[in-house]
Amino acid sequence: MKKWIGILFVVIIILGVAIYTLIPSQLKVGGYVRIDKPSGLITRLFVMPEKAKNWWPGEKINDTEFIYQEVHYRFTQWNPINIAFEATIGGMVTSATINTITTQMDTTNLQIDYLPFATSLNPIKRFEIYQNASLLKKQLDSIASAMKRYSEKEENIYGISIVRSRVKDSSLISTKKLYKLKPSNQDIHNLVQVLKNYAAQNGGVEHDYPMLNIRETLDHQFEAMVAIPLMRDIPSKGNIIIKKMILGNILEAKVVGGPSHIANGEIAIKNYADDFNKKSPAIPFQSLVTDRSVESDSTKWITYLKYPVF
Repeated sequence: MKKWIGILFVVIIILGVAIYTLIPSQLKVGGYVRIDKPSGLITRLFVMPEKAKNWWPGEKINDTEFIYQEVHYRFTQWNPINIAFEATIGGMVTSATINTITTQMDTTNLQIDYLPFATSLNPIKRFEIYQNASLLKKQLDSIASAMKRYSEKEENIYGISIVRSRVKDSSLISTKKLYKLKPSNQDIHNLVQVLKNYAAQNGGVEHDYPMLNIRETLDHQFEAMVAIPLMRDIPSKGNIIIKKMILGNILEAKVVGGPSHIANGEIAIKNYADDFNKKSPAIPFQSLVTDRSVESDSTKWITYLKYPVF
């Protein structure tokens, strides 16, 4: 019996020494994942905490609190610079931050780091804290991977699918008019009809949907410019002129819905251009698939947003 007690005592001593030797007095947990998207896009994820429920790999309690495999997470900060959160596991609470690090123009590293936390002089407690740290590290990798999968689908960030294409029509017939108030659907329809009539009278062949751009002037009026792509040029007359578009690059996005959906889409496509460092050599415009003067239900409107870039 004494022999076995002695052996057990030696084993305990060896385990204790191993725990103190292999587990340092202070633990650091961190990691990163590479995301093949520009940092501006990832930053947009940081400032939209309401989207966290879409990429979080576990359970959502509310807008700031989440659970993942019995670990409780509470987000304490969302801003364009970083995300800060606390993790509670086994009675231990530790803090962490998620930061973006730009490595190339279209590549970003997502870095997650916990603040260093102390273990314990008690070998049993020391090993328990080590196990908790190991679980946090494993979950850290899963959380980072979930953010990567979500953010690499641009539609998740911008709310619409944006594609890069080429300008197809170089010949446009166009006109514009000033309004004291924002032009109505009927106002736009009337301008489009003027162009359609003029094109028909002068041998013009329409090649695509009417185009629209509305801007507010410095004196708070609204300038509406409409255009219709043609197969070939026709003569200009008065305020009806031929415009030539460069057959360059263009961003396109389909929007289904009324004015608020279109406005949000226009913001999104501009953000996309900024995120990918694209400049616009020409004014963006709407391609009016739906005749809004005929279709009164704006939820059925189909509009293609076009944003020339280089």
